[in-house]
Amino acid sequence: MKKTLCLCMLIIFLFLLSSCESSKIDIHNVNNEICLMMEEKARSEDYWQMQISGTYRSYEEERKVYMANDYDRPIRCYKIQLTDIERAKDKVLFREERDREHFDKLSDSLKQDIESVYYKNDFHLMNSIVNNIIMYGNYGIGSHICDTTKKLGNKKMDNVAAAYLYIFETGKPIIVICGYETESNAIAKGMFITNSDYETLSKTRDIFEPYGCSVEVDFEN
Repeated sequence: MKKTLCLCMLIIFLFLLSSCESSKIDIHNVNNEICLMMEEKARSEDYWQMQISGTYRSYEEERKVYMANDYDRPIRCYKIQLTDIERAKDKVLFREERDREHFDKLSDSLKQDIESVYYKNDFHLMNSIVNNIIMYGNYGIGSHICDTTKKLGNKKMDNVAAAYLYIFETGKPIIVICGYETESNAIAKGMFITNSDYETLSKTRDIFEPYGCSVEVDFEN
C-alpha cells in the first residue's frame, strides 16, 4: 500500500514538474521566430506596399537596407535588463532639462497622465526606452513596418522585462523586448535598431546604462 502511494505521489510530482517546464518560454526560440518574421516582412515588396498604401513615395531602397540572409544566425546577443526603474523613468520622461521644469508645474492629474504614457509596467517601460533610443537616430520607416509582436499567453518568464539585442554578420541588429503586457500575458516585440554601433559590449553599455539598464553578453558565436 505504501509503495503504491509513493509511486502515485512520484507520478504526480513528475507530471507537475513537466507541466511547469512546458509552460516556460524558450526565449531565444521565440525571438528567432520573430527575427525570421521580420526578415520575411523586409523581403516582401507586397507587404511594404500594403503598409504604405496611399502614399506616392517609393521606399524600395530603404526596404533593401533590411534585407539579409542571416537573420537565423546571430553572431552575438546582448541581454539588457532594467536595474534602476526610477532612473529609467526619468530618462524617458525628461529628454531635456527644461522638460522637468515644465513637468513640475503641471497638476497631479496631468503628471499622472504623462507618466502613464511611458510606464505601465516593466515591459512598457523597456519598450519606451528602446523607442527613445531609436528616435534619437535615423529612425527609418523600415523599422516601423517590420515591427513584430508575438503574444505568449500565460507562459512563464522573468518578472523583470528584458531586451535581447541580436547582432548579425550582414543583417541589421534586431532587439526583442520580452515581458508581461499584463500580469498574466507574456509578450515579445521585435524591432530593427540601426541608429548606433552595437558591435562591442562597451559601446552597447554606453547607450543603455544611462537608462538604468545593465547589459551583458548572453551568447556569442
